[in-house]
Amino acid sequence: MRAIDVSIEVLICKECGHIMNSQHYDDEIDAFYENDYDLLMDSEDSQELFLDRTGHPVTKLERLFQPFKQFIENLGLDPGTYLDIGCGKGLALQAFKKIFPKWDIWGYEVSNRYKPFLEKHIDQDRLILGSPHLLERLAQKFDVISLFDVLEHVKDPVSVLRSAARLLKVGGYLYLQVPEIYEGYMDWLIADHLSHFTLDTVQLLAALCGLKVRSVVDHYSVGGLQMICQKSERISEEILRKRLGNVYEINKTIMNAHLRYWIRYGSRVYDLLEEAVEMKKPFAVFGTGTAASVIPVYVEESLNWIACFIDENPYRIGKKHFEKPVVTLYRIPKEVDTIFLGIAPQNIKYILPKLKASKMRTVWVI
Repeated sequence: MRAIDVSIEVLICKECGHIMNSQHYDDEIDAFYENDYDLLMDSEDSQELFLDRTGHPVTKLERLFQPFKQFIENLGLDPGTYLDIGCGKGLALQAFKKIFPKWDIWGYEVSNRYKPFLEKHIDQDRLILGSPHLLERLAQKFDVISLFDVLEHVKDPVSVLRSAARLLKVGGYLYLQVPEIYEGYMDWLIADHLSHFTLDTVQLLAALCGLKVRSVVDHYSVGGLQMICQKSERISEEILRKRLGNVYEINKTIMNAHLRYWIRYGSRVYDLLEEAVEMKKPFAVFGTGTAASVIPVYVEESLNWIACFIDENPYRIGKKHFEKPVVTLYRIPKEVDTIFLGIAPQNIKYILPKLKASKMRTVWVI
């Protein structure tokens, strides 16, 4: 039986213990974000869909912004200055401006591709587009800075976070969101996720950068970790070295467990393909995210047997994924009687009840 090759070479940062992809993207990653990173750019409203802790679908903005909104309201500050680093299409900036219109709002994005979206919601002299070095030269100081799903995309999160911390006013707050690898099985296979974090490594990273963790929000969304930090003194090297020891062993255990999961996943895919060829019947794949995309990326011949992808995201339904239609559960082609769950393992328990009504055979990774 064959298995998808999901071997991943990783390194562990000697400064804070976060896990890094060992491949060197130094000459490629900046060009990728500038020229090829087309994340849901078909419309201003297009968003990814996630499940919250109750299994309820929420948009990316809801997932990121609801806890952040509560944090800003609880601060009780007079209107101040706010910077969103890695602001993308500006969804968070748009929501922030609507709720807190008196704040002085700034945005930074490495790619110019989002400029047409951003100019609708932020003054041009408050919009910074281009190299991260532009932030290093910025003289403005901020009361609040946010980094929503940014640090996993950079090859040196220590320098990025230090740069952000430098831009904070004394007593200012930094709001940080990253994927969390205990639950983040998908995180490993996203090519532009160059760094991977646990709660311990994010706390160590913050301490390295002169930030004190005030609170952790890990109850709102599955696989996401949000933290509120405040400008502080850097942790001593002696304390840091003691805490790093445990992080190394924990991270090795996590890596091994996740790799075993993906090996099983690959075996399941090949079993399903062999069955489809024998029975001459196509199958459907539930999901259009990373796990679902692994199948055609790693097993090109699978496209001959995938009839469609199934998704609940209204921004995906009616579109195509790998040139196959994206449909709802109620629009599956008649010739299909098997659904493969190409979704994060922690979400399966929420999806299975919805599939019972379809009376189709469901294949998933145990």
